[in-house]
Amino acid sequence: MQDVKNMHFNGEYFHSIDSNNRVIMPAKIKDALYGQSFTIYHKPNEKCLRLYVTSEWDDMVYKIAYVDDGVDRTDLQRHFSINSKVYDLDAQGRFVLPAKFVEAANLKKEIVTIGIGPRAEIWDKEEYEQQLAKDKVVDVVLPF
Repeated sequence: MQDVKNMHFNGEYFHSIDSNNRVIMPAKIKDALYGQSFTIYHKPNEKCLRLYVTSEWDDMVYKIAYVDDGVDRTDLQRHFSINSKVYDLDAQGRFVLPAKFVEAANLKKEIVTIGIGPRAEIWDKEEYEQQLAKDKVVDVVLPF
């Protein structure tokens, strides 16, 4: 099993969601998961769904929502619990999204999954294209 602390998703994958909200995981993302479970999370006010390897998601959420420092984080814990779901792919490499996630991300038939380092994002194709049109070109200075 790959060390998830070094896991890196990248690329852009165009695929679809069927009428039963089934999604076939793009092969490169599936391969990067190495058979591990993953968590889909919908962050309010985002037009996409976020995908994390579950062990990485659990570590991240624990550090944010379950710190024993005397602060009541019940609302935050509830938020993460309600807005995330753990998945394993079926034998055909598919998973089924709940209707509330499909609606929250406005997913229609054509979708795009993009890798962004430690996470991937699932977008409706039209929403994704609109977001790309809004994004500014980033001038990156590389040390090599």
